[in-house]
Amino acid sequence: MHFMDRKHFNWVGSKAKGEGLNKEYEVYSVLYYPIKTNPVTFMALRTSKRGTEQFYLNVEDSCVVLFDRIYHALRNKEPDTEFQYIPETRKFSNDLVELERKHPQKITEMKIGVIYCKPGQTKPQEMFQNGRDSLCPSFWTWINTMGKEINLEQWNMYKGDMGSTGKTYYKNWEFEYNNKKQNIEIIYHLAPLLEPEGHRRLIGNDVAVIFFMEEGPRSDLDVSDREEPTNAKEEEEEGESFKSNSHFKLDPMVVSLLGTVPQVFIAIQPYRGKYRVQFFSYTNIKPHLPPPPTHPISTTQMVDLVLTKIYNGLMSSRFCVPMNRLFFVPRGQTLQEDILEKYLSNNLTTKKKKKEETRVLIIDEPKKKKMECVRVTVVSVCIETMDQSYDLTVILTLGENQQKTKTIKHSNKPIWNEDYTFDLCGIDKEFTEFEVDVYCHRNCGTIGLVRIPVFDLLYLGGQLEDQPQWFTLMRRSLDDSTTEGSILLKFALTDEEVVLTEPKTPRSFRKSSILPSIKPKVPNL
Repeated sequence: MHFMDRKHFNWVGSKAKGEGLNKEYEVYSVLYYPIKTNPVTFMALRTSKRGTEQFYLNVEDSCVVLFDRIYHALRNKEPDTEFQYIPETRKFSNDLVELERKHPQKITEMKIGVIYCKPGQTKPQEMFQNGRDSLCPSFWTWINTMGKEINLEQWNMYKGDMGSTGKTYYKNWEFEYNNKKQNIEIIYHLAPLLEPEGHRRLIGNDVAVIFFMEEGPRSDLDVSDREEPTNAKEEEEEGESFKSNSHFKLDPMVVSLLGTVPQVFIAIQPYRGKYRVQFFSYTNIKPHLPPPPTHPISTTQMVDLVLTKIYNGLMSSRFCVPMNRLFFVPRGQTLQEDILEKYLSNNLTTKKKKKEETRVLIIDEPKKKKMECVRVTVVSVCIETMDQSYDLTVILTLGENQQKTKTIKHSNKPIWNEDYTFDLCGIDKEFTEFEVDVYCHRNCGTIGLVRIPVFDLLYLGGQLEDQPQWFTLMRRSLDDSTTEGSILLKFALTDEEVVLTEPKTPRSFRKSSILPSIKPKVPNL
């Protein structure tokens, strides 16, 4: 049974990444029941942008309810992490399963670059000059052991960034890995069959690259002709460093000329019906199995060894810089934006961050006897859809307080730079909206408006003081479709005692039917 199909608890853990408010989120899932062999050990999963890993959690055996015991065990294991329980277990767990489907850790497709190397060639630029006519018969023998020939025009499966045209040798292979049958589609980008643009766009974007080297005279090789493996100690010393124990005269430093994407490299050379194989990679790639052979190996051994090594190398590269961004970034965005934002309460969301910052900025009225006010500066309006000049006025409304700017005539990009102060006392900051209307006096009525929740308005006033910001104008229709215009506003909080006068807008204008009153939003209970 899958872990998510069993009864379990879900917590979201948040940990600050250095200074500031940026946090990294992880999901901790713990089963209800301990493992059979130990009554205080519980199986758990940690899901993050880096993937999903299994671990075991030691929970104290006491009379305290299970929920609290597991929670305290998590706090002890991750003391720097803030946890929040997610009660919607089934729906939340289904979203985690969907996350694994969209961004799986397991690789199901591989594209591998193949570069043909003649004796004496030591740089990729020289090897790219080898065309189809330069290929020796042993190359075709080898590539046909790695896969089968396909026609891209008729191939409806994985094409490895290739288009639908071109009849070339590309291979699809299904192989056994780690004692499990796994369908992994592989496309080989054969450099001798590609144009220079293909070398750049295809092989230059392949993480794994194979160098096939012609079988040359003994002087071109730097390996003994041992047919049997050495003892275990010598085999371990052989290691994975191509630099220290190179089989072939190929300087690993020149692979940097291929670009920053290729990370894992394999050198293959036929020898007396068998193959010499060696591996090397950039130092940022963590070591991965299997180790390189210390003697020529058979064709069957070569195929299994090479494909397994490439698979493990690709898996390792996904968690090492610089290629890890291709996996971490989209997976992290899906986890945080598409999943966690639906379940987290305010103490972990952006809204909570705004509230915490606003508490510092807003003055405590009973203690300091000062009014909470916000100063709004109407800077400018830009209307792209108006093909001629109009008389424009900006009307600002907060609760019962309504003020307006002076009217600027014959302009579609007027500039005001006028300040207006609004008292926040008695305003429901959670549900009231601040409304800004751009009004045309030539039978057009309201051209567009902006509605800003007071909660966000306070946040803007504290964070963007003296920094104007453009807001897109919305139509007053029910669909709230945008208009091709925007207004430049600036907000600032003030804690000074302000004596508010009557609004400049005439009472008759404020009570007209042009601008209907704004009712505060009522939360859904």
